[in-house]
Amino acid sequence: VISRRLLSQWVLAAGAALRPLYDAMKKRILEGERLHVDETPVDIFDSPKVTSGYMWVLVGGVGADPPYRLYDFYENRKHEHAEQILGAYRGIIHSDKYGAYEAYIRKHGNVWCPCWAHVRRKFFEAEMGDPALRSWVLEQIQQLFAIEEIAWTLHPLERVRLRQTQAVPIIDALIDRIKKRLTEGIVLPKSKFKEALGYFCSLIPYLKNYTHHASARLDNNPAERALRPIGIGRQSKYAM
Repeated sequence: VISRRLLSQWVLAAGAALRPLYDAMKKRILEGERLHVDETPVDIFDSPKVTSGYMWVLVGGVGADPPYRLYDFYENRKHEHAEQILGAYRGIIHSDKYGAYEAYIRKHGNVWCPCWAHVRRKFFEAEMGDPALRSWVLEQIQQLFAIEEIAWTLHPLERVRLRQTQAVPIIDALIDRIKKRLTEGIVLPKSKFKEALGYFCSLIPYLKNYTHHASARLDNNPAERALRPIGIGRQSKYAM
């Protein structure tokens, strides 16, 4: 039987040996024009002092689906960890609306591309409220994703041109109709529909950012996919 102490020593030695690779990958991510960042809670076992923490992921590299994925563990979700992970990055950041990322972007002047998949999810979950508007919004967002499938087959300049000519009018129509519905119609104050409308309106200044940059995406799915194995492991644990 191999002792736990010896196993721990092996893990630490493997981590030290892989550190140069980690540093090289992080350097490539932070030198890139864009990156994706996200975090998810994790449970900690066999620790009397800490029972949970957060796994943060940084995704970057060239292409629609960037190749590099780095993970960092912290015991909490404090804003300072975004600074520690991102350093002095100057580029396009894809993330959700968590305040740590918003604060970092304001401080460093990055271009922020919020996640349209999150916007879609908010309206998908808002089953009560205004079925006609909800259905229309989801259809328009689906068109944006369909445009992206074509856009990533094109030269970068053509990709931006396609977004400007086809995606921007859709976004403008969404902004106009959702703003009117939020301000002129009756909306239950604590409903998921009101939450979806408010979430969308809070992102209006940034919703078209991705259309100006060929390397940008309209979602943060690369980071969310990188965290999916952790979520699956968490679900498996509770299913036992």
